Amino acid sequence: MLNSDLLVAELAAEMKQCTVANCTDRQFTERCKKRTFDFCCEHGVPDVLYTKPADTESGRKSEFLVDLCAFAEQRMVLALESEWVPTLDSIFFDFRKLLHLKTALKVMICDSAVFIKDDLRSVAEFPALYPDHQFGEEYIIFNFHGRQSIIHCHRWKPEQDGAVKPEDVRFAVVEGFPRQTK
Repeated sequence: MLNSDLLVAELAAEMKQCTVANCTDRQFTERCKKRTFDFCCEHGVPDVLYTKPADTESGRKSEFLVDLCAFAEQRMVLALESEWVPTLDSIFFDFRKLLHLKTALKVMICDSAVFIKDDLRSVAEFPALYPDHQFGEEYIIFNFHGRQSIIHCHRWKPEQDGAVKPEDVRFAVVEGFPRQTK
């Protein structure tokens, strides 16, 4: 199984490098997916599928379910989604993909100035819409405030199998966050 604490550290380091390099949203996403791909390979999970940049001839990009997913022993062990439109509706559209996947580690990367300040409680309602959680799965949300050079990171793990109520979903701040990137 992949160590979520190590992955959080890897992605936070990449976000910092992206800030220094003044990356666009697209570059940021590609670099985070590449860093996650490398992390998976380094930790014995080389079967990784992720969205490739648009094909120059067709203008299409290919995506398998989510922005990135990794498999070990024919089971998905990690799913990653990103959304750079800073509205709760846009973030939910991509986050909900994670709800339907059977995988131990589910990561959402987004950039919303109000997301942590005002809307994290609303995000806690997302898992309550899905009735089939599994004990042991983990949700990690990175909210990268690019303009402010701050990374927020929160996690939640269901305490039992099955449905949850919104009031039972408590995304906790990951130790060491929020973190400045400059």
